[in-house]
Amino acid sequence: MQNIQIGIQKPFVTMATVIDLVRQTRNDLIKKFLDTEYIRAYFLEKYGVLKLSDVRVEFLKRDLTESLSLPVDLVHYALILKELKTGNDVQLIHRPAFQKLFTDELHNIFKKYSY
Repeated sequence: MQNIQIGIQKPFVTMATVIDLVRQTRNDLIKKFLDTEYIRAYFLEKYGVLKLSDVRVEFLKRDLTESLSLPVDLVHYALILKELKTGNDVQLIHRPAFQKLFTDELHNIFKKYSY
């Protein structure tokens, strides 16, 4: 007779669940940047922009708001999607390397306004 060890299994995570988690995490980060003072403080720290004009802030907010409704870029987030799916652990999304992918996506928007 064979010894069979039964352990507690993690619930199965579907790809749709993983994509939704990535979308929600991305959108939560975007929502932080919809605050004018947060935007200005970030641009000062990250890009050294002392004064971001009101017009630029409004255009940036418009771009960010529009990006909330965009689908998840599956190519950009492929590493996260694969790791979360194969690891079957949604807590992996908090890894620093994965968080960097979220900020990298926003930096593509920000670079239009960082001059």
